[in-house]
Amino acid sequence: MTDAVVSPPPSLRHSRPFWTFWLARVLLTGGFQILTVAIGWQVYAITGRALDLGLVGLLQFLPRVLLVLVTGSAADRYDRRAIVAISMAVQALVSAVLLLGSLGVNFHISRELIFVLSVLIGICRAFDMPTMQSLLPNLVPSTLLAPAIALAASANEAATIIAPALGGLLFALGASFTYGLDFAVYFTGMLLMLSLQPRLTDRQRWPGHARFVAAGGALHR
Repeated sequence: MTDAVVSPPPSLRHSRPFWTFWLARVLLTGGFQILTVAIGWQVYAITGRALDLGLVGLLQFLPRVLLVLVTGSAADRYDRRAIVAISMAVQALVSAVLLLGSLGVNFHISRELIFVLSVLIGICRAFDMPTMQSLLPNLVPSTLLAPAIALAASANEAATIIAPALGGLLFALGASFTYGLDFAVYFTGMLLMLSLQPRLTDRQRWPGHARFVAAGGALHR
């Protein structure tokens, strides 16, 4: 007796790996946007200098350019789920540090601390952006890849637009509340990433794809 052939799900509605990925990506993007806005308000509240806002953005952006070859290669060689999960765990840790600092637990948030954490966030984004984008082909069959990419991109753009406004509103309610919520967002996203089970056993359905994505992301951001 031959084994029954398992047919792919007829639509994305039945693809649990895709929706797990979709939610994790929304949480990753939304968490980053909220954290970035909160850090900007925090450093401005500390120094009152608009220049420091620019420095925060620069420190988050530079690692994406400087590490572009490293991050793309890493995503093509290692477990992409683990890379994104580690990135989200580190950003959750950043949120936890800021939460403790805003509560005045043993230390207070300083301009220098925010700069260091901004570099750390930039390094995380340098790794998780190309890795997350190149993970999708390993989760859905090729027949569903085009609508999956469209839905994931739309959700990502929506989070990019909505989350900054939400971040500003949350920060107005309190820095500790904002950082605590962001920690929960990143931690939940990390668990979702670790629960993913790629359809393919190999890590490189599209060899070199992550390196290509990383290069494009560095040029356009």
